[in-house]
Amino acid sequence: MSRSRSMAIVLTLVLAGGLFGLTRLADGTDWPLFGTQIRAQTVSSEFELVLVADRRRYAPDVPIRVWAKLTYRGPDDQIVISGQRALISFGASRPDGLQFGIAWDDVGAEFLLDRNVSLDRPFAVGYGYGEDDPFVDVYRAFERDPQHRLPPGRYELKAATEFRVGDQRAGAELMPMEVSLSVEVE
Repeated sequence: MSRSRSMAIVLTLVLAGGLFGLTRLADGTDWPLFGTQIRAQTVSSEFELVLVADRRRYAPDVPIRVWAKLTYRGPDDQIVISGQRALISFGASRPDGLQFGIAWDDVGAEFLLDRNVSLDRPFAVGYGYGEDDPFVDVYRAFERDPQHRLPPGRYELKAATEFRVGDQRAGAELMPMEVSLSVEVE
């Protein structure tokens, strides 16, 4: 077999593996592990926050599959952290002013983090609007959609965290981290 033909076979196997690789989040949801995913990350002290999307472009009828991973990389085997608000919060905004904000689900809760094991959270956003809001129809449609698909447009997606290491009452400094990436719904 020629060298170029063997390389083509290996590349095909790697690509096929990438298209079908999955990782399971803590809630039992399977997410793509390889393939066309995009990611952004930030590192602060002993922590890493990563935002991952399974693709850069989405059709309007396809739910956005995005998640964040917070990982402790320090010297201890385990640590406890507590969020001032939600441990990981998300946002989505378009250049025309449409904004989806934070969905609060674990305010003030404490979390035990094992070294080098990520705490994974699927993307979730909230919203609020008044009757005079120019995007009131968009928010109402989003509210009625059980899969909460975003309407067409280019979005900046953000994940943020702000937490203390140790007991929340101990007065430790808050550690803020934020990461963002862009996706399109067309």
